[in-house]
Amino acid sequence: LDALRELKEEGRAVCCDLFGPIWPKNKEEVESALEATRNANYGGVLDPEDVIPTLRDYDALVLPTFYQGEGHPGVIIEAMIAGIPVITTDYRSIPELVVQNQNGWLVPPNDAAAVADAVREMDTDRGKLCALARSHWNRRDEFDVDRVAPQLLRQMGVQL
Repeated sequence: LDALRELKEEGRAVCCDLFGPIWPKNKEEVESALEATRNANYGGVLDPEDVIPTLRDYDALVLPTFYQGEGHPGVIIEAMIAGIPVITTDYRSIPELVVQNQNGWLVPPNDAAAVADAVREMDTDRGKLCALARSHWNRRDEFDVDRVAPQLLRQMGVQL
């Protein structure tokens, strides 16, 4: 949200819709931060079947996560299927999914200025945005359940 406020202050017409659960202990803090960020809106929790169609309405997924238990965020794979690039953190196993300047942008964890820089680049260079989107979409088959599940089962010694 700090990055969004920074971009708004410099006159960029950038907005962000946030989706997902808000933990009760964080509700007041999140509501206050959203109120202070006029170019951010909270869209609630999406039904699983609505995630990919909803993502298709956006230029990119911005996921600046530094959650301690983060693995391969499923929403990054859903963004692949939706055909949009990702701005996310260079954290834990995320670089296995997103490669800097190949199918998205990687920023350091908890670095609002780096998120703002990535959004500026995305907003300024629409050709690059489209190229990263295409590259991200082209990786989707690597994570298709019909491909991944048999590999995992074989690795576990399960005969198909």
